[in-house]
Amino acid sequence: MAERTAEVTARRGRPLLAWLIVLAVVATIMVRFWRTPAADNRDVRLVTVLMQARYLIGLADLGVPGASSTDLYRQGQGLLARGPFDQRLRSAVVAGELAGPREALRELRRLDHDWAAGEARAPEGEPALAELLVVSTPATRRALLLLL
Repeated sequence: MAERTAEVTARRGRPLLAWLIVLAVVATIMVRFWRTPAADNRDVRLVTVLMQARYLIGLADLGVPGASSTDLYRQGQGLLARGPFDQRLRSAVVAGELAGPREALRELRRLDHDWAAGEARAPEGEPALAELLVVSTPATRRALLLLL
């Protein structure tokens, strides 16, 4: 009986050493995470905005009862119409798809006004892109939404 207990004890290994290694690995991962600078959230924001825009337009195209295009636009406007210049450009495209060209022009004019007042900063080339959206067709706007 004593021999069996000695064999079981010998097979168990060193749990204290194993736990110390696990804690060291976890601590190393946490320190590396804490010391690295935060990544640019632009990519995350881009994916989120594109998913929201595609969802709203797709739901409007399905013609679900009780979910009219204008209602969907009003619901999504608060999410899409805020933020940086490129996000607001996408919001204008979604406005054109859901609420019509007048609402898209209203969004573009609002963005242009904010840009002229210095409230919205546009990266290189994007003000010209906003001008393209004013004169584009629905198919072109959809293609521009994918490019933005």
